Amino acid sequence: MSVDNKTEAHNNVWNTLSAVDVSEHIEKKGNLSYLSWAWAWGTLMEHYPEAEFSFRDWDGSPAFFLA
Repeated sequence: MSVDNKTEAHNNVWNTLSAVDVSEHIEKKGNLSYLSWAWAWGTLMEHYPEAEFSFRDWDGSPAFFLA
């Protein structure tokens, strides 16, 4: 996939997911607001069922990657 096609694909994913109304799923802890990982991942999978994630070592530290 060319750089231009990757950029377009990333923009399409961003546009799709940023349009999701998350307001009813915001949780609070202290003065922080967040979405539960389970809810966010489930929503992503509704739109992109082929999505995957993995944990890998990156420069000696654990890191999370979406594929």
